[in-house]
Amino acid sequence: MAAALRHFAKCGLSGRLVSFAGPLSLRCRNGIDPTALSPCLISNQRNSSSGAKITVDVDSSTGIAVMRLQSPPVNSLSLDFLTEIAISLEKLEMDKSCRGVVLTSALPKIFSAGLDIMEMYGKSPERCGEFWKAVQEMWLKIYGSNMVTIAAINGNSPAGGCLMALACDYRIMAENPRYSIGLNEAKLGIVAPFWFKDTMVNTVGQRTTELALELGILYSAPEALRIGLVDQLVPEEQVLS
Repeated sequence: MAAALRHFAKCGLSGRLVSFAGPLSLRCRNGIDPTALSPCLISNQRNSSSGAKITVDVDSSTGIAVMRLQSPPVNSLSLDFLTEIAISLEKLEMDKSCRGVVLTSALPKIFSAGLDIMEMYGKSPERCGEFWKAVQEMWLKIYGSNMVTIAAINGNSPAGGCLMALACDYRIMAENPRYSIGLNEAKLGIVAPFWFKDTMVNTVGQRTTELALELGILYSAPEALRIGLVDQLVPEEQVLS
């Protein structure tokens, strides 16, 4: 991971500017040595915190946090889970010693299966509105973060799971032929919101995004790397090293 993140060396700590017209470009902020994002992620931890569905470990020597999603069976993004993610990110944002966060899964074979579709079935308009507000808040917390954000994708990442990864500054994916990633909402009869589309356009370009969303394409890890949906493939055991 350290070698991959030399991409940020000239920029230092990066965040994004966001407008309601859609995501804008990266901008660089307060200096950080990205090469510090290395195996020390899993050692010398200053503190750990746990919610029902998330654990967060912060390394005191680097100021880098690892946030592990653990909402069995597939890290579906329910209202409660989205709220917990947003709160955890807000706490890290307020911790001035924390300069970067790695998002990953504590569950085998899955990063996140995306939005919990049961949150959109048989619910009141008020509940649906609250759910979509939570989806937007999760995206804004990651995409607009002042911290370096890295998705360590160690499993399948369809739909909203792909959106979460796209919101990060950098995406590392396990090189496993069984894993796939993409905004496949069309396969479920759902039209992805414009800000889903804009986030992907900023990553892979207009035409690739149009085809991906219209056809509901899920990309294998090599295909995702080829089109720029992810930035690096590594052996699964090295996703966090």
